[in-house]
Amino acid sequence: MAQADISRLPKHPRIRPDFMAPGPPQTRYYMSRQVIGQLYRAIDETAFIDELRDTAKADSTPNAPDIFQALWLYVQRETTGFQWAHHTSAAKEVKEM
Repeated sequence: MAQADISRLPKHPRIRPDFMAPGPPQTRYYMSRQVIGQLYRAIDETAFIDELRDTAKADSTPNAPDIFQALWLYVQRETTGFQWAHHTSAAKEVKEM
């Protein structure tokens, strides 16, 4: 039986949609025209973080939340009613990878 020469297989371009980029999209990422790509580009990350920081600074109480606590409070507030607790074990496994 003859074996296949894998070096002769066609190569696929190693580019991904921009919403999968770890930071600002680089040359190996294309601008996705799908809805998720449009939503991704509609988010102004800098303005979002600045707003969180300003909100945290405006709270002058001694136990005012830092930016990460403010972010977590925001996520909790915005996801009230979501049923995602059953995904936490899978998320922890992904985090540990």
